[in-house]
Amino acid sequence: MATSIIKDAFKVKKTPFPLRRAIGAALSASIPVIIGILLGNFQYGLIAGIGGFSSLYVFNEPYKHRAKKVFFVILGLAAAMGLGTLTAGSPVLFAVLLGLIGGVGTFVFGALKIPGPAAIFFVIIFAMTSAMDINPDDALLRAGLVAMGGTVSWLVAMAGWFSDPYQPEKKSIYRLYLTLSNLLDAIGTGTFNEMKEKTLFSLQDTERTLASGYISWRSTDSFKRLYVLKELAHSIWMDILELEAKGNTEVPSEMSDFLKQVTQSLGKKHPATINTAPSMKRLSALEERLLAKFIEANAVIHESFPNLDRESSL
Repeated sequence: MATSIIKDAFKVKKTPFPLRRAIGAALSASIPVIIGILLGNFQYGLIAGIGGFSSLYVFNEPYKHRAKKVFFVILGLAAAMGLGTLTAGSPVLFAVLLGLIGGVGTFVFGALKIPGPAAIFFVIIFAMTSAMDINPDDALLRAGLVAMGGTVSWLVAMAGWFSDPYQPEKKSIYRLYLTLSNLLDAIGTGTFNEMKEKTLFSLQDTERTLASGYISWRSTDSFKRLYVLKELAHSIWMDILELEAKGNTEVPSEMSDFLKQVTQSLGKKHPATINTAPSMKRLSALEERLLAKFIEANAVIHESFPNLDRESSL
């Protein structure tokens, strides 16, 4: 057991490199500083660059949710800078506020289950003011500079909306179908229970993503397709569990390959049409139902689909 614990401690998890997020953070922090240099005030540029910390709170959430989240983070960072500047000359009050900011921020992020570095950057920015020139009259100026720098971060975070307003939701649907494909391949193997749990988590994550990205007054064809794909994924998941519960140790390879093709289509910006569905004999009634849902998912991706006309009830 001790050996297992040591191995887990030094195990490197395979996670995708967040290149886009890293570039966004670099631009958010550097652009305000560059503007400050060009305007002949490097110090103001550095303070404005602090607002770029708000980019570290950007994850793969829908743009509607991201816009509000980053906006309130910017307000929080600006408030931390302003309050720190005002109270830096009073050590006791400064210490009390430092504790309050850390405690309240941690509680809010934890209670609302908001992903990100929680209150750490609010605390850091507040504490940074103790090393600056003590001048309470500069509180509004410094807070304003942080807010302006944060505005750059907000624009960088929202830039992808112009090219693909549903990119986060599409990524979530793609990951869901990828886990479904892996779950189908895991039937009859020792990894089935693990994959079943991963698929459940992926379903829950996709439901949260679509719910937070839903706009009642702007229900587009693209969003309806994603919603129908999510509903189909849930039904496919239930059928796969039923298939395994009935003692099936494997499914025809043609079915598995077809689901993989559907999944690959979801991962492409311009998915190629899958011309033919697999035709197989000697399928059980449950396998035929499952295959029909794969074909239906393919139709949702590539063709006009009657269920797209219904309103999403999120």
